[in-house]
Amino acid sequence: MSSLLYVIESNLLLASTVKLIKVYSKEIDPDDRDSLEYRTIHGIEDFVRERIDKDAGKLTRKLVTRADITKNLDWLPSGYYSRAFKT
Repeated sequence: MSSLLYVIESNLLLASTVKLIKVYSKEIDPDDRDSLEYRTIHGIEDFVRERIDKDAGKLTRKLVTRADITKNLDWLPSGYYSRAFKT
């Protein structure tokens, strides 16, 4: 997992806080969370990467353990990660 450092500048924090207070006190309407402005488009490659990064089914751990014991990958079938994507 990559470690990213997010830096929030003081003016952004202040503007966010002011907006939250105004929404809470009903001075302004909250943002429409279903708006296309806040949507992102994801392709299959995004989901495949996420499944591997999160090690669905602990497949990578199992692979590394067995490879360490046998000292080769001859036993590894070509579709080893396929079952992680079927769930």
